[in-house]
Amino acid sequence: MRERCADAMPIFGKYGALDLFITFTANPKWPEIRENLRPSEHTTDRPDLLVRVFNLKLKSLMEDLAVHGVLGKSIAHVYTIEFQKHGLPHAHILILLRADDKFSTSEHIDKFVCVEIPSSIENPRLHDIVTKCLMHGPCGIETPGAPCMEPIQCKKMFPREFRTEITMNVSGHPLYRRRPGDTAFVRGREMDNRFVVPYNPYLLLKYNAHINVEVCTSLSAVKYVYKYINKGFDCTNMVLTAGQVQDNEIANYIDARYVSAPEAMWRLLGSYMHDRSHAVMRLPVHLRNQKRVTFKDGHEEEALEAARSRQTMLESWFQLNQSDPDAQTLLYTDISYNYVYDRNNWKRRKRGGNKIVARMYVVNIVNIKDAERFYLRMLLLHVPGATSFKFLRTVDNVIFDTFKQAVFHRHLLNSDEEWDHCLHDASTYQMPKQLRQTFAFILYFCNPTNVLELWNKYSIEMSLDYLRNKIEAASWNLALHDINAILEQHGLSCASIGLPVPTGNAIEVQPYNQDEEREEAEQRISSLNREQLAAFETITRAIENNNENDRHFWGMALEVLAKLFSIQQYYLSFGVKETFHFHLQQLA
Repeated sequence: MRERCADAMPIFGKYGALDLFITFTANPKWPEIRENLRPSEHTTDRPDLLVRVFNLKLKSLMEDLAVHGVLGKSIAHVYTIEFQKHGLPHAHILILLRADDKFSTSEHIDKFVCVEIPSSIENPRLHDIVTKCLMHGPCGIETPGAPCMEPIQCKKMFPREFRTEITMNVSGHPLYRRRPGDTAFVRGREMDNRFVVPYNPYLLLKYNAHINVEVCTSLSAVKYVYKYINKGFDCTNMVLTAGQVQDNEIANYIDARYVSAPEAMWRLLGSYMHDRSHAVMRLPVHLRNQKRVTFKDGHEEEALEAARSRQTMLESWFQLNQSDPDAQTLLYTDISYNYVYDRNNWKRRKRGGNKIVARMYVVNIVNIKDAERFYLRMLLLHVPGATSFKFLRTVDNVIFDTFKQAVFHRHLLNSDEEWDHCLHDASTYQMPKQLRQTFAFILYFCNPTNVLELWNKYSIEMSLDYLRNKIEAASWNLALHDINAILEQHGLSCASIGLPVPTGNAIEVQPYNQDEEREEAEQRISSLNREQLAAFETITRAIENNNENDRHFWGMALEVLAKLFSIQQYYLSFGVKETFHFHLQQLA
């Protein structure tokens, strides 16, 4: 189902947002069904008859919509079949119209979509169909027990408000005209136009069923049609009991998929659960020597041998570009409009290119392990006529080691300026350990372009607590060990993201020489002026005594902080674990 939803998106991505959302539900009282029932049979006894008739009427409806254009000339459509809890099949249909037929004015909408009860005198048959099939409810405050109430309001927003004119495009849906007028007594309650579901009179009279016609320009409708990718299959909870005693609840709990008789018959007859106007060509994206191979038990060697001799669509595209000058002007995503993939080779297409939509498989950049494949996909979207993976890594006659570097030098990525500013601000007030954590989180969650440049720029600030009497290289190595430990918690490492690999073991930092640290601290304290000394004593007193009332400090001067950062080493030497916390928002 996820693949179906992903296939539908590029159709509307190519031609534009949809225009109509139509729901078509089977009517068990169709004469084609009732006239063919045996004596004493009911519609529920003949699911085969129900689904056959619905399938024929669905094909006729799609012909009216997509071929004859009863609501406007259609250029693309998709639909999916679902089954209600009591078994009736219904179709969700999305229609995209040509530019001249789009519902851009209220007069155009009013011509095709109605939400009012028709007159029982002027059009008695339409009145009968609307009151039986197109009335929602009863629900609302007067009927709080209705199944659509959650908890005090109808989830379908009925009853709607009366309106004297149409309001266009409210969250992708217009607000239809609903004038006070005729009423009907439906399901034990008198209802008015506020409860009418939008419909088209022509389709309603022809098919005598629930056909909800909505003008819709929101792509969220595509997600709704394929909602079962998130909702899951219909399920039922069953509890087995033996006489008056209930058995073990856990042992008798069944998590099962619910399949009604009409759905089972629909599938047994081989009817389509989904359909669309365009064929979708799915284009794989893989790194060199990393194409997908499917194995079967006992046939592993055959699968490997077949994979060696078989070319993927991407590899065949490389080969095509080496010999065909026309193909060299096309992107990977455009090749299927002019060429057809047949027997591991791209061949020039003779017809049908206008009914093809191509899509490359999505690569999630959140998974840093797929970063190179993500950048390969980005290059395929922008570089036509590539002849190899090496060709894609080449920019201005320079062959780069990674696709990420090639993308960066093609100026397809934003710069790391934002992360540079973030680390610059953080280095002003964060301790080195906190700064290393910030840097590691940026590496994992934000995927900066030039990781090594950021490290080189802020390596000193990130290793100040290790620097002391050590040489810079040793302190950097210890800092990299800390960063690597944080990355390993997310399944990464310094090597995998382009940072220098720390050497040796991640050893604990040796204790400070307390005498030297105390002497240096006393020397620095003695250099403080009166205001700085007062600030220092106030802060240290708050650190050492948790009972101090005021432990937050605003408005300290930046020049004081510079000294306090160094004095902190004195307290670390005595095992003080808490670091200084400052609020600098008001120091700008």
